[in-house]
Amino acid sequence: MEVQITSSLDRDIVLDIKASAASKVYLAKDESGYAALANFKMADLQQSSDLDLTVLADCSGSMYGDRMESLKACLKEFSRTLTKKDQVALIAFGSEPELLCLPTIIHFDNVDSDFESAVDELDAELGGTEIYDAMKSAVTLLPGRNSKSSILLLTDGEFWDDPEKIAQLAKEGDRRVFILGIGMAPYHNALQKIAEETGGAYESVYNKYDIESAVKRMCARMRSAVISDAKVRWNAPVQWQSETPKTLFAADLVSAFAFLSDKPETAELCFTKYGDSHVETASVLEVDVGYKLCQLAACQRMIASKNRAEVMRIGLKYSIAGPETNFFLLVERDEAEKTDVAPTLAIVPQMPAADGICYSMAAPQLSKSASRNPVRKPSRKASKAARSLDDLDSFCPDDLDSFCIDGKLPTESELDEEIKSTIQQLQWIDTDMRIEMTQMIADFVNTHADVRKLFDLVGDIYTLDFDEMIDQLEKLRDDEPELWQSATSRSSSFVSSVEERPEDVFASEIMFILCLISALNEIHSHETSWTVTFDQLMRMLEVKDAQDLKEKLGV
Repeated sequence: MEVQITSSLDRDIVLDIKASAASKVYLAKDESGYAALANFKMADLQQSSDLDLTVLADCSGSMYGDRMESLKACLKEFSRTLTKKDQVALIAFGSEPELLCLPTIIHFDNVDSDFESAVDELDAELGGTEIYDAMKSAVTLLPGRNSKSSILLLTDGEFWDDPEKIAQLAKEGDRRVFILGIGMAPYHNALQKIAEETGGAYESVYNKYDIESAVKRMCARMRSAVISDAKVRWNAPVQWQSETPKTLFAADLVSAFAFLSDKPETAELCFTKYGDSHVETASVLEVDVGYKLCQLAACQRMIASKNRAEVMRIGLKYSIAGPETNFFLLVERDEAEKTDVAPTLAIVPQMPAADGICYSMAAPQLSKSASRNPVRKPSRKASKAARSLDDLDSFCPDDLDSFCIDGKLPTESELDEEIKSTIQQLQWIDTDMRIEMTQMIADFVNTHADVRKLFDLVGDIYTLDFDEMIDQLEKLRDDEPELWQSATSRSSSFVSSVEERPEDVFASEIMFILCLISALNEIHSHETSWTVTFDQLMRMLEVKDAQDLKEKLGV
């Protein structure tokens, strides 16, 4: 088959070729022998079984927008694979679980048994991401009927629960956990650990084009036989080989890497299925597939190695960037093309993906007309007095007025010499300093579970506009006083001039939280409609320099 490009393209394309699969070994000549990749296809061993399944759908605030649309698309694709004998329940969860659909063999008066109708009701409005509580409700409310009883978890992976406790809970309930990570799940390693420990599987759905194939693969795994005691026999002297996964399914394509001293004639996958021993043989493709396979096998070896010296050696030998190796690209220009001017450093906002799915924790920027309504109702209309720098006087503590004139940041002409001197001391933020400070704040957030919990309850902190953000924070202060006090405890280290009046203390706490969120927006190059910037918040919080910020954060 030959593919020709007849016109210019402004983006990548995906060429999906359907072909019959067979077990094969691919080889590439290496300086010490051969790099090898063996793919074992066991389609003839598949044996379909009926599903006994509970679906856990993440409906927390972070799932708002394209992530929720992708989750619903996954579940609708999944519903097309169901048979009349399948028993499937649906639980939506956020801060608390909600039972939306029961298996057909169970009947509650107030719970539907129509899976597709229940999927249509899903929305990202349930607050935080409490996976442990959702798992507990699934295990206790809907006990499994057999050894293949499973849980299918769909989430974007922004959670704070202990993955070991989640896995232990599922194992105590005799449930396998299969997980579809929506988008670039930030904690995919934790999700993968939960799946592996319970005998399930994890797979990411990065964009809408992956949904159909990912759902079909996951359904095939849940229905297929489990393979145990799997081991690859290379039939040649082995220098190194990859470990076989703990859990394998007959529906999967099993892949293994190795470095071999000699060229093998075949490779064999030996395993046990339903108590019987089996061997799947892969023949060798008589074509050298090239150096890229050597790099791919070396990358797998690097990931598996715990020896730093070996990791560095592999990275240098095969030109792979890793924990111990970095590379730069050097382009030598002709003399006429050389320049004597240094390049300008610029922060470029992230471009949202063409399919709209977010590839990081920063959600795509919504236009003003498309911005969402708050997840929770605004607390008090009267509290929306100060929402921009134009009304800063009613938003800042009174003693911060030394930095403001008539509630606004002063212009150069309005400054007297004393105030000008004070402001000049605070105008220290350049690009390098901003990067250092925002990363420091990100590290602070990542190591403080109470702050992460607060952000989770706020909703999607990257799409709320300024008014919505203040409303959500005010409501959380009233609804979650203990969490609020814990998450904002460091704010007292910042504004020393705040009086012990409730309104002034709360204002400094609000500025502290806004500063943390603004720093995360800076890291993700995410533009907001806020009328207050990270630099301005730093000034309001009386931060003198990076060391001062470090001391005030207590990191």
